[in-house]
Amino acid sequence: MIRKKILVIDDEPEMAELLKMRLEPKGYDVEVSYCGKEGLEKAKDVRPDAVLLDIMMPNMDGLEVLRDMRKNPNTRNLPIIMITAKSDTGSIFKSKDLRATDYIIKPIDLVELEKMLELYI
Repeated sequence: MIRKKILVIDDEPEMAELLKMRLEPKGYDVEVSYCGKEGLEKAKDVRPDAVLLDIMMPNMDGLEVLRDMRKNPNTRNLPIIMITAKSDTGSIFKSKDLRATDYIIKPIDLVELEKMLELYI
């Protein structure tokens, strides 16, 4: 069986590692990036089946990463789930405008996330 690849882009190492530790035993290969620019580069190399993307990151935030991914033909239709502490409607609408696949507010429900991944990939 071919394992699905997930790219986690989050500047909080604890969150990224938590997601990796939770998803790998479920049969996913998980790559981690701790900043937006590196995440964009890794997406080109890894060719993930889905991206879990934080919004609040230094230098290049998750909305900029999402915008760039949607412009690139290789990542344009990739499922991208925003995982963020930003619960304001402005951030949610902006993510939807940029065609985020879904939006989860931290602290995350890992069961909900697993169901989303099953649905989208």
